[in-house]
Amino acid sequence: MLHLSILSLVLLTNSPSEEASWKWRGGPHRDFRLHDSSNLTETFGEWSPTELWRRPLGDGYSGLLFDGGRLFAHYHDEGEEVVSALSAADGESLWEFRYPVEPYSEMDEAYGLGPNATPAILGNRIFSVSIDGQMHCLRTDSGELEWRLDLHERYGRQARKEEYGFSASPVIFEEMVLVLVGGDQHGVVALEPSDGSQIWGSPPSRISYAQATLVDLEDEIQLVFFSPTAVIGLDPWIGDFVWQFPVENVYQNNLTPALYLGDRHLWVASQIDGGTRVLKIPTSEDSDKEPESGAIEPEVLWSSKTLKQAHWDSFRIGDYVYGSLGGNSSSFLAGVNWKTGEVAWKHRGFHLAKGVLADGKFYFLDENGQIGIARFSPTGVDILSAHQLTERVSWTPPIVVGSALYARDRKSLVAVDLAAESYSESN
Repeated sequence: MLHLSILSLVLLTNSPSEEASWKWRGGPHRDFRLHDSSNLTETFGEWSPTELWRRPLGDGYSGLLFDGGRLFAHYHDEGEEVVSALSAADGESLWEFRYPVEPYSEMDEAYGLGPNATPAILGNRIFSVSIDGQMHCLRTDSGELEWRLDLHERYGRQARKEEYGFSASPVIFEEMVLVLVGGDQHGVVALEPSDGSQIWGSPPSRISYAQATLVDLEDEIQLVFFSPTAVIGLDPWIGDFVWQFPVENVYQNNLTPALYLGDRHLWVASQIDGGTRVLKIPTSEDSDKEPESGAIEPEVLWSSKTLKQAHWDSFRIGDYVYGSLGGNSSSFLAGVNWKTGEVAWKHRGFHLAKGVLADGKFYFLDENGQIGIARFSPTGVDILSAHQLTERVSWTPPIVVGSALYARDRKSLVAVDLAAESYSESN
């Protein structure tokens, strides 16, 4: 393993205390943004990024977590899924928990056999969901199993197309674990972390693949999630539906997480012919009857059939949304005025880019395994550095903790040094 002393220095001296963990999908603020990061490099030098270490890892697109100097990974290995804790200093395995899985018969193996859902950490517990709907609660210090739950056995399974398998990541909210189950009685449930018992259950609904989004509206919090044909706002305290809006594409598989824009506005994108729209989120007080029915419909600021996205996150900075636009076969970095829907600019060369906004820069990985550094503005994107890092297909968003970036493809896991001082002279 390379550069152990460099990474130890990174973790001990350059990690802001409030952002020195990545306990769930999207990181400390759930939005792939670090608000207090600094002194991160603008360039990887002439040759390539400095790798701190690299190690083999199994298949899957599940996101990485970081807590207490440990990385947590979820991957597939010869018919089993593995939840693993690794040393962030050198990538060595600390513990593994393995269990067999049976992917749905209708899954398309061209997209892999999972896992797709990113685990979540609460206290000394980590919660994972498998490609076939098994949920496990493990101790983060030892990997010991505390409880297991077969989501389909307990909640049933509403019919949906399953080419990608179970993909919804658990969400931590106020000492509860929120899980999209798509069951016959409930679409979403809140579970007690200690034993998996149910706290509340929402009205029944199908679920799609997109990650649910917690939206802080100042006067209330809502959980926004997708069914195959709609986006739905839910009260995460009790599970009632507050609103819903149709979002349909030819495949009936919404993949793209919603993005909160501020002032009760929500960016809601879909793939293929599903288009994009900005919605004004209503409140439960907007209706004087049966808010749990989800009968309230949001106001549409604008909609576009030509703007589309698939399975990656975007970022709002001021009046603009930045990220990848397009589809699986063709995409480009772009900036869109979210108030009007006008595309301000497009930049080709990086396909399906996803990453982290930190220290005023975008640190990203594209589908082909290129790692890059960029700056967004309303007038365009400035690509500061780009090099090959991983193999195709790289769909998992990288994470940044302190001055280290961690990235995976379907075969390996790599740690990269982002400290500005490491690149003060060309490497």
